[in-house]
Amino acid sequence: MLSYNDKASLRQIQILLVLDIFGTGIQVLPRRAAEYAGQDGWIAIIGATLLALFCVLIMTTLAKKFPDDSFFSYSSKIIGRPIAILISAGFVLKIFFSLALELRLFGEIIKEIMLGETPYLVVFLGITGVAAFAASKGFETRARMGEILIYLVLIPFTILIAFGLFEVDFTNLLPVMTSDPQDIARGSLWSGISFTGLEFVLFLYPYSANKKDLQKSLLHATMLIGFLMLFITIVALARFGPFRILHQMWPVLEMLKMIRLPGAFVERQDAFVMTFWIISVFSITGAGLFFSSLLTKDIIGKGKPSIYILASLPVIYILSRFPKDISMVYELQGKLFITMGIAYLFIIPFFLLIVANLRRLGEKS
Repeated sequence: MLSYNDKASLRQIQILLVLDIFGTGIQVLPRRAAEYAGQDGWIAIIGATLLALFCVLIMTTLAKKFPDDSFFSYSSKIIGRPIAILISAGFVLKIFFSLALELRLFGEIIKEIMLGETPYLVVFLGITGVAAFAASKGFETRARMGEILIYLVLIPFTILIAFGLFEVDFTNLLPVMTSDPQDIARGSLWSGISFTGLEFVLFLYPYSANKKDLQKSLLHATMLIGFLMLFITIVALARFGPFRILHQMWPVLEMLKMIRLPGAFVERQDAFVMTFWIISVFSITGAGLFFSSLLTKDIIGKGKPSIYILASLPVIYILSRFPKDISMVYELQGKLFITMGIAYLFIIPFFLLIVANLRRLGEKS
C-alpha cells in the first residue's frame, strides 16, 4: 500500500472483493442450488463460478482499456454522456436495491438469532452508520480495514465449517449427475445471485497500484470465492441431504447450530458466526455506499461523495422496508439479479466493450 494516495495493492483489492461478495447470500446458497439440481447442487456452484469468471474477464477487459478513468468517464467516452448518465443512474439504483435487500435480510437474521426485541431501524442505523463513515474516508481506508477484517471473517468461518465435515454423510451427494443438465444450468444461473457485488470490478482499476496484473488477481479472487461457495454447499448438502435442505430457511446457520467444537468453548456457534456476517455486511454496505456516491457525484458533476453517502441512507432504508417478509426478500433478490444484476455483470460491459473495440477507443490490451 502506498500511503494516502487512495491506491491499494493487488492483495488488498482481492480481499475487498472477497468481503464484498461473501454476504448473507451465502446463507441460502445451498438451498438455492438444491432447488434446481438436487444432490448435484454442488455442480451448479461450479457452473456459477465459471459464469462469474467469464463476467470478470469481460469487465476487466473493458476497464483496463481506460485504467485511469471512472466507470462514468469511460462510458461517456464510448457511448456519449447522455446514455452514460442513464446507465450510471441505473447502476446507482441497482446498488441501492441490492443494499436494501441485503440489509433487510441481515436484519431479519439478527432479529431471530441475537437481538429479538431490537427494532430493525436500530440494526440498520448501526451497520450503515459505521459503513457510511468508513466509505466517506475513501478507498484506501477501506483497503486497510479489509486487511484486518478478512482474518476476522474468512479464516474462523472456514475452520468452523470444516468441523462440520466430521458429521456429514457424503452418500447424500450420490449418485452424481442424475439431474437434467438444463436444471443444473438453471441452478448455476440462479446461484449467481450469491455473486452480487462482483459488478464492483468495473470501478477498481483507478484505485489499483498495479494495473498490469489486476485482471489476473481479480480472476484469482473470484476463483477463491467460488471455491468457498462450493465447499459450503458440499458440506450443507452432505449434512442435510437434497430434500431436507429445501425446508431450511437458512441452511448454513442451521448447520452451524449442529456443529460441536472441541472442548465446547463456544456454546452457540450460530451466534458466534453472526459476528463474521456483521463484518461482512459492513464491508458490502461500505462498498455499495462508496461506489454509488462516486457514480452520483459524476452524474451531477459537483459536491462531495460524503454528501451523497448520507443522502442515500434514507432511500435505502425506505427500500429495505418494502418487502413484507423474508420470502418476498428472496423473490425480489431473484428478480433484481435476473434483470439489473445480469445487465451490469455482463450485458452492459459486453456492449461497451464491443463498441469501444469498434471505435478503437482505449489502450490496447
